[in-house]
Amino acid sequence: MPVLDYVHNKCLTLQSYTLSIGHCNALGKAFEHFKDFINRAIFDNCGIDDKEFASILRGIQKLRDFKKIIYRYNVFSEESLIEFRNLLKRKIPNHLEEMRLENCKIEPATTTRLLEAMLDKCFLKKVALVNCNLTAESLDLLRELLQKSSYIEEIDITWNYLKPINYASFIDELA
Repeated sequence: MPVLDYVHNKCLTLQSYTLSIGHCNALGKAFEHFKDFINRAIFDNCGIDDKEFASILRGIQKLRDFKKIIYRYNVFSEESLIEFRNLLKRKIPNHLEEMRLENCKIEPATTTRLLEAMLDKCFLKKVALVNCNLTAESLDLLRELLQKSSYIEEIDITWNYLKPINYASFIDELA
């Protein structure tokens, strides 16, 4: 499968490599059979829709030590969210450490539900929700996540169009 030629040092890096549903299903199946093949993945502008990403995520869940996913300029919606929750629930030492969703087509309600899933005990160290349609409700969930989690070391919420808030009080509440 030509897509697997893009694996280097256990990282699958696909940038502007258009994936069809057949590619996504095949990737998902390959991950089920080669459980140690990769531990990181980057899908950058691959034309992936929600159903396709859900198929990939089902396979990623079978990988033994998958740590990092970067997902840019693709679609993230309900089917992907269902499968992503399962990744977030993985326990140490096979937990997901880094998640970056950047400039994806994502509804504000999906972002809110993703943050709710993250509140349900995940072990992420680095989180990026760049241009992910954060709302006031999702900001409250993010604040709660940062207060509860002892694992998160880094967070990136750039390029979200947030209403002006008193950032000093937001930071004070986290302390």
